[in-house]
Amino acid sequence: YAKVVNRCPYDVNLWSVDKQIGCTKDDGLVLKTGQSYREVFQNDTEGGISIKLSKYNTCGGKDHTQLEYKISNKTGFQGNYLDMSFVDCLGGDCPGWKDGFYLKSGNNGDPSLASTNNNEHCPIFKVNNAIEAAKVSYVLPDDRQTKFCKEIANLELYLCGSQPPSDSDDAASPIAAPSSSKPTTISTQAKPTTTQAPPKPATSDVQVKAAAVTDAPKPSKPEVKTVVTYVTVAVDAPVKRHAHGRRHQHFNA
Repeated sequence: YAKVVNRCPYDVNLWSVDKQIGCTKDDGLVLKTGQSYREVFQNDTEGGISIKLSKYNTCGGKDHTQLEYKISNKTGFQGNYLDMSFVDCLGGDCPGWKDGFYLKSGNNGDPSLASTNNNEHCPIFKVNNAIEAAKVSYVLPDDRQTKFCKEIANLELYLCGSQPPSDSDDAASPIAAPSSSKPTTISTQAKPTTTQAPPKPATSDVQVKAAAVTDAPKPSKPEVKTVVTYVTVAVDAPVKRHAHGRRHQHFNA
């Protein structure tokens, strides 16, 4: 799964979008201080997933931090290609850019999921400020900051502060839904580690239900008619630009 924990002293707006489609609406989730979001990895997208994070409630703005991943099942390239991106943080007022973050992929005791010396395999990032963030994240579209870990390795991002997660950060574990429903889960967490408070029990878990499936209509007897119509149509279609407005191709899978 991919998980985001808000340790910041402010609300964080969150959208999980297909990178090839981009934002379709501004309605997203709001993570308050001490809350977390979790989703089962989505592996049915060609462009990968971007979990967009912002202090503002506009999904298509230019003030986003992005946790991105792409699950590849291609022979010889199986795994999770992941990155942190501040390409769409033009004003510098994005969660984690100045106030730090802690990111971990894998590193759960399995030797095959341990970090390498260059931190490109199953990375652990302990970031305190914008200078450190720029060293491990995409800032320009042509940077080389894509990392890799096995698809079985969880991906966890803790916003604000470079400290590893404490017991209080993980006091309320999200309840995972079946992978077929592509869950979005919010769980109440403890207060941010920048001013650590004693652990508090979870007060609520909110999980979005999967949409109901409507049965397809049964076919009726065909009624055949022959109609010849001549139509002249003038089309002036704009060229669709990349969701970022700039080139941002970091997945190598």
